[in-house]
Amino acid sequence: MTVLWVMLAAALCSFLSVALFRKIAIRYGYVDKPNARKKQKEPLPMLGGLGMIVVFVLFVSFFIYRYGDTPDDDLTLWGILAGIGVLVLVGFLDDYFKTRGKDFPALPKFIGQIVATYCLILSGTVVHGVNIPFGDIGYVTFHPILGQILTVLWVVGVINAFNFLDGIDGLAGGVAAIAGGTLLVVTLLMGQTTTALLTATLVGTTLGYLRHNFFPAKIIMGDTGSMFLGYMLAAISILGAFKSITIASVLVPVVALGLPIFDAFYVTIRRAINGKPIYSPDRTHAHHRLMDRGLNQKQAVVFLYLIATCLGLSSLVLTLI
Repeated sequence: MTVLWVMLAAALCSFLSVALFRKIAIRYGYVDKPNARKKQKEPLPMLGGLGMIVVFVLFVSFFIYRYGDTPDDDLTLWGILAGIGVLVLVGFLDDYFKTRGKDFPALPKFIGQIVATYCLILSGTVVHGVNIPFGDIGYVTFHPILGQILTVLWVVGVINAFNFLDGIDGLAGGVAAIAGGTLLVVTLLMGQTTTALLTATLVGTTLGYLRHNFFPAKIIMGDTGSMFLGYMLAAISILGAFKSITIASVLVPVVALGLPIFDAFYVTIRRAINGKPIYSPDRTHAHHRLMDRGLNQKQAVVFLYLIATCLGLSSLVLTLI
């Protein structure tokens, strides 16, 4: 019941916060301008991500105060906040460049994502090993360096997967809410109270934002928001499903986040084959291809929601294995 109230409170606060940041974005010209790749016809305010993040940080700060007698949880939450701070700085600069019709260099953006991931690693949020349920192998502990490398690959990969996915109204936010809801059920089944509250807050803030972003969008999250969502879902995966460390549980977050992961993998490989930079924008994403085949924005988003939901349900089945 506490988890439900946290989610509802976060959703309400996020709804109000995003509305406020929309006004701020319009007043100061912090808007995303239409171009050949985008379906929007008018400039859209870009501070939706900050609206979510402010609410999320306030809730996490309350968790640190409320559950301050648990040092490990506190360290984890402080690590998460530090990583969010790094991504906000990088994302805000990226979005600022967009308002001026320019592209932010990919290298500092990538470095910022790695630094944010190391904030997690230093706070103990890292993949430590895996349990092999076949034969007498049992638990296999990774070398610390290997664990850190796997953590960086996972977190940075999911961050960019959501960054790539954020192309049409309501898509990234909706998929994040579905994946987050799946991971919330997993954490509840595993009895991880702090991680469950963290996940409920993320889902709630995303739903509050989505009320403003679903077609036709009144505001978008920008790279600040998409990187935040990817970062948090990756971190929650490590804190939640990965903590079980069985082969099946390792697949849970991979399947739950299957849509953005597959889309990013497909687009990256296609760009590499065609000799294009990975970050070069194009119309090869799943939502673009669906719309090119005749679906409108709302139909494409709902179709991808259904796929994300099926993947989420499939990942929950894996928790029973």
